[in-house]
Amino acid sequence: MTDNTGEADEAGTGIDVVLVTGLSGAGRGTAAKVLEDLGWYVADNLPPELIARMVDFGLAAGSRITQLAVVMDARSRGFTGDLDAVRSELATRGIAPQVLFLESSDDILVRRYEQNRRSHPLQAGMTLAEGIAAERVMLARCGPAPTW
Repeated sequence: MTDNTGEADEAGTGIDVVLVTGLSGAGRGTAAKVLEDLGWYVADNLPPELIARMVDFGLAAGSRITQLAVVMDARSRGFTGDLDAVRSELATRGIAPQVLFLESSDDILVRRYEQNRRSHPLQAGMTLAEGIAAERVMLARCGPAPTW
């Protein structure tokens, strides 16, 4: 990854890529804001098939994008395959994206949802705790371990 000087990544590709994902309510939005504050270009909810195009834009001559973070929602259909496909596609460009996976204890997630008076996205007909548990099971199948 680059430091805040904007220097090119160690592999020399000219762009750092971080894929931000994790449990609902664990802080993806907050992480995105922090990365923006640190000078990263952040794309939230970008369709996985457009991530490589965004990286190509960053690699283009004259582009000022040297640090790209993409927030990916694990609840989207085919997420595991999408994450693997994005990693493979970027590898063909010599880029090994970092993966920031955010999680939190069930107690904290329950408290956050109760404070916001929102239901968990996977709760549909279940308790809040069951929705969180269902998401943990779904995310356990996400392929290679995250970087962070």
